[in-house]
Formats: sequence, structure tokens, C-alpha cells
Amino acid sequence: MLPLRFVAESLGIEVQYEATTRMITLTYLVETVPPVSLPPATPTLVSPADGSTQPGGTVKLSWLPAAGADSYRIQILSGGSVVHSQSSLASPTYAVPDGTLGEGTYTWQVSAHNDGGWGAWSSSFTLSIAKAVVAFARYHIEAWQFLLQRRWQDAVHFQPERGGFLL
Repeated sequence: MLPLRFVAESLGIEVQYEATTRMITLTYLVETVPPVSLPPATPTLVSPADGSTQPGGTVKLSWLPAAGADSYRIQILSGGSVVHSQSSLASPTYAVPDGTLGEGTYTWQVSAHNDGGWGAWSSSFTLSIAKAVVAFARYHIEAWQFLLQRRWQDAVHFQPERGGFLL
């Protein structure tokens, strides 16, 4: 037969004995461990679609929200180096500021955050930025408009006494 005190104390149980009442009290204290928060799931990228080409300007990135996420961060890489990043994003969208990305090919990825920390980076999407042909086209349209307007003004002001006729 083993003494109760020896067995109880070896199991981490507190033993108290009250001699007057001959009462033994066993107290087992359990430490409560706060629950561990896990990082959120990995976000799923939506648009622009993987492998798409954008005309430049403001590029809008979007992804599906990760359950339990309180914020997001994005990375845009070129040749393996980060060229633009942003954190503390409250919504699953981000508009890359105009002029940030020049002509070229980039990859982008997103990570979600909660009380458990930052989750894993999403798989990356590839995005190409095309040459800025819009400004070139706008210049040529404006030049043609100017020439046509100038020719019309010349035709309206054509004087008959100079060998022509007035329209």
C-alpha cells in the first residue's frame, strides 16, 4: 500500500490534512492556456487574370477574401526583386498607383493577416504592362484635328480676288 500523500504529490496534486477533523483535501490545479490563433488561409488571386496584359496607368488587383483575415499585404516583383509593396490593406482590392509599373512583366502575390500573424503568400499571377500607345495615338489625333481645322479655316477665308472663290 502506497501513502496517499506520496502518490498525489507525484501527480502534481496538492495535499492538505486537517488534524482536528482528520480530513484530507486534495487540490488539482489546472493551468489554462489561451487558445492559439492560427494565421488565416492563403488568399486566392482573381484579377487581372494570370498572364494578362494591361495598358498601364492604374492597375487594379483583386483577390478573394481569406476567412478570418483582418488585413492584407501585396508584393509586386520583377525579376525576383520587389518593385512595389503595400501592407495594412483593409479590403481584398488594391489599385497600383499610376506610373508605378513601367513597361515589362511582373508577378504579384498577396498574404492575409489576423491575430495569428501573417499567412503564407498566395500563388503568383503574371502581369504584363504594354507600351503607352495611348499617348502616342492621342498626339496624332490632336495633330490631325489641328490640320483639318487649319485647312477649313484657310478654305473659308479664301479670297476670290486672289484667284479663288469664297465658300
